[in-house]
Amino acid sequence: MSEQSEERSVPLTGNLALITQLHLPGTAGRLGQQIRDLEAAAPAFTRAGLVRKIQRPKPLTVHAAGIATKVPGRQRVMGGFLYAAGGVRLDVIVKDNRVSTGTQDSVCEVDDIDYEDQRLRLSLISLRQAYELADAALTDGTRRDLLILDTPLLLSRSMVAPRDDAAHRGHREAYDAALETVENFWKHHKERLFPWNEDGPVLVGVGSGRFGAVLQLAQQDIRTHAGRQFILGGELVTAEALADIEGMERAILSIGEQRFVQGLLGPFTRTAAYRLNIRSPRMEPGDLAEEGVVGFHFKGAQGTSARFAHCLGPAEHWSSKKIDEVAGLLMAMSAIGGQQAQPLPLLLAERELAPLTGFLEHYAREVRHHLRSRKLEEGWLDGLDELD
Repeated sequence: MSEQSEERSVPLTGNLALITQLHLPGTAGRLGQQIRDLEAAAPAFTRAGLVRKIQRPKPLTVHAAGIATKVPGRQRVMGGFLYAAGGVRLDVIVKDNRVSTGTQDSVCEVDDIDYEDQRLRLSLISLRQAYELADAALTDGTRRDLLILDTPLLLSRSMVAPRDDAAHRGHREAYDAALETVENFWKHHKERLFPWNEDGPVLVGVGSGRFGAVLQLAQQDIRTHAGRQFILGGELVTAEALADIEGMERAILSIGEQRFVQGLLGPFTRTAAYRLNIRSPRMEPGDLAEEGVVGFHFKGAQGTSARFAHCLGPAEHWSSKKIDEVAGLLMAMSAIGGQQAQPLPLLLAERELAPLTGFLEHYAREVRHHLRSRKLEEGWLDGLDELD
């Protein structure tokens, strides 16, 4: 190495030390400013009714079913992958704060898949399995108050295969199968579920996304018809209270979606409910989406993360009282788990899926072993001579 190249060499540790000295104060200052912006905006959102405190049910009495799905990391085999997809439905019965578990059900499938990016295809398989378990739960004769899914309740058009060619045939088939399962479920059970049946169980999807919807909510001018259309009419939002944050739009946008929601919500609070089928990607089945998709974010105990919940049905049938009731049940069952906290039925159902990862690894090893030993080919050829 020449003397000139040695003089120009800059080790990574030197670069890191320089960046630390130059950028650390600015990063800390920017984050501190975002915290101050959140602290200034949060009271105005509460006064406006866009964030509201929820009273937990005391004592807690509910029969809830959690339906969790899982697709562990794929295993590479012969230029493609093996995948496993599974779902578990587990009942949690709470009577006067005494918790017990009830029956459970499960579905699973294992198959090979090509090398293309199949993330959406596997998500469609999970959605289909969740609805298969929900269908079984509604036909087993057990009365439940709440069915909690960890998947979306409808299919987004963004989940459609990007191209109509042979390489995406499996993706198209997965989409069609998921759509058919969802359509059949609502065709047979719609009139039994809330809000179409006032005494029916509530089907709710719970996840960790859609943080951008709250930013949309924050930017609505609810003094206009378009702004009021975004928020459920029964939420009684006070437009005048939002005047305090009209000049903070740029600061709110700079905070970031997830950080904004996490900072906005305190323990046992929820956002105002809003219509997801307005300013959202097209959802399928279209007739269900047109009837209404209602969503809100909630936070359980201190130290837990904000979660997103959504239900189906005409917005006018979802009163603020009913949404508070559903949110209260979800919060009361999400008191443990820290940043990964979920409603207890989902948490327990998810733990039942833990063996799926080890199973797929073992299955892939056995497939590789059979391929190397060519036992399968020998089995297929057994008795072939007898045909002569």
